[in-house]
Amino acid sequence: MLSRLPPKVQKAIIGQWILYEVLESHRATLQGTGHGAVWDALTGRVLEHTSLEFENPNDKQTVEDYLICLLGHVDTFPPPKSTAVVCSQIKSELRAAVAGYRQAPEDPLLRDFHTALEVTKEFYRLARIEIPASMMRGVTFEAGWAESRPHAYPAPHQLGGLSTLSPRALYVKVGLTLLPLLLDWKTRLAVPYVLLHELVSHAFVGPWTPGVRAQADADAFFAEGWMDTVAFQVHNNVMDGGLALGSFGSRFGHESECLISARSLHDARYASGEPPQAYAARDLGRETANRVLDTFKRLPETRLDPLNAFWRLSAALNTSALAQLNRRSLVLKLGPPLKRCKLSQAPPVVEALREWDASSRAGTNNQDAWDVALSFARTVDP
Repeated sequence: MLSRLPPKVQKAIIGQWILYEVLESHRATLQGTGHGAVWDALTGRVLEHTSLEFENPNDKQTVEDYLICLLGHVDTFPPPKSTAVVCSQIKSELRAAVAGYRQAPEDPLLRDFHTALEVTKEFYRLARIEIPASMMRGVTFEAGWAESRPHAYPAPHQLGGLSTLSPRALYVKVGLTLLPLLLDWKTRLAVPYVLLHELVSHAFVGPWTPGVRAQADADAFFAEGWMDTVAFQVHNNVMDGGLALGSFGSRFGHESECLISARSLHDARYASGEPPQAYAARDLGRETANRVLDTFKRLPETRLDPLNAFWRLSAALNTSALAQLNRRSLVLKLGPPLKRCKLSQAPPVVEALREWDASSRAGTNNQDAWDVALSFARTVDP
């Protein structure tokens, strides 16, 4: 949580978070009327003041008092006469936003985390996996900060996530790392996707057995490729207002902008240019996941709701007792046969998907889902 971070980091995150939200709502107006330089100057003042606090931190000053100083620094900007009206409106909205925070302080990262956790629980419920209340209580959140890039791939947003599983119990700590001096608006909009990746892909990975669950690191093929694809689908369903999860979108806010920001970060995960093995593993996992979904779209049994079938299979495999190496092997065995396959000349893996779907529909609990998923995995990868 932000309260555990150094004061200068708290101030940087909350100050930029609040002020950029107001400033971003006026960016199109200023840039569209040829006054982009004014918008740049206003946002530049926010970053300038944030940088000064980092260089000479005043740890005795509260976040609330810091916001007043930050607001004063922006308020002294002398706008050109042609933008006096809109700049006056912006400054008025900034004062209202700061006053609102001072009246009811809130940790914006923790708020998004709790929403993402609820989304994840609902995703798994829709996929016929019920997460026990004890496991939900065992998921905690921790915000962190860094001064260098949190990941190797050339991401457009400097934002990192990490889930740490407890080796003795079914607990997990979800961490989110930000670069305070690079916390622009697009980075803020990518937070829900990063949180959903950690929660959907990692937080509830199986087996749900203390002492066994954390023995192996997450596999890049399945967790970082296949399940990241699922997490991205879940994010888009939320932000697009989909029937399944769309009710959560307004709790994150800025849904259409979140879609754009998440897409750029998601695509960057699969861009070449980093150590080739990690890139290739993620890309193959995503490719296989998309081929499985495409197959469900064409099968008569699943084409009415192919995404639900894909989510059910993914959730069952991810939470089952299937070993990480077996998840990797499954990706490698499923992908090639499904490439441009014809249902009239379907390879054995298509029949295995059909059998899995028929059997999984008859299940009534988690164990049924896991048994059918493990049987499917053994059929594909004996």
